[in-house]
Amino acid sequence: MHKPIVFLTTPTSGTGSLWRIITALTRATHKPLKVVDTYANRNRMAEIADWRPSDPATVYLFNAPAVWPKDLDLRTVRLICNFRDPRDLCCNHYYWALQHHVRNKSDEAVAAHRRAVEKKGIDAFVLGVDKSDHYRPFADVLHKIDSDGGEDVCVLSYNQLCLSIDAMAERLAGFLGVVDAAHVARAIEPERVENLSANPRWIGQEWFGSDIAPGRHRRELKPETIAQLTRTYAGILGLLRALDQPQFRDLYD
Repeated sequence: MHKPIVFLTTPTSGTGSLWRIITALTRATHKPLKVVDTYANRNRMAEIADWRPSDPATVYLFNAPAVWPKDLDLRTVRLICNFRDPRDLCCNHYYWALQHHVRNKSDEAVAAHRRAVEKKGIDAFVLGVDKSDHYRPFADVLHKIDSDGGEDVCVLSYNQLCLSIDAMAERLAGFLGVVDAAHVARAIEPERVENLSANPRWIGQEWFGSDIAPGRHRRELKPETIAQLTRTYAGILGLLRALDQPQFRDLYD
């Protein structure tokens, strides 16, 4: 039985690059659909808990795991999942808060919020947010891998995208049944770290604060802030360590 393909990803985790790679690799066989954007644009986010992927000829992007349908049966889909260290994600959201569009708020309210965020600074900001919900579905992913070998799961990460894109693309292409090596090479070339500054679709061309390397929390936060975040997200860091490729597991320490 053919199953729909779902790309489940934490936000601001190389999502744009990976989505472009996935849609390029599946262009001949699958149409792309951004689930969260579709619901948000129709003001139907309250209904997203009832979403179910139904079309085996569609590849679905789901980039808001905090609202992932809790009772979606992973046995009914082929799942590509992607994630980034929650400590880095908190840093990303600091920059996101300074510039991203906010629905249903006046320009004055948004400007006031941004001033408050900037005045607070990145260390206080990251300690004041909780991104745990973004990682809730990945426990189910690990359980599925442990229970049935993960035949219908392909695990990606920001570490793999930035530090091992060729090996990542080989595994992804194998999962998608793409055997044309030249096609795979064309899909990943614009998304290599060294090529992103010339890629007009890279989010960094639009949003300041976009980065192209894992471990930004180590570069931007105080040691005491890092220690607190590591304690806060200890369970999630252990989960991601178990899911990621072996050579990247020490990055979750």
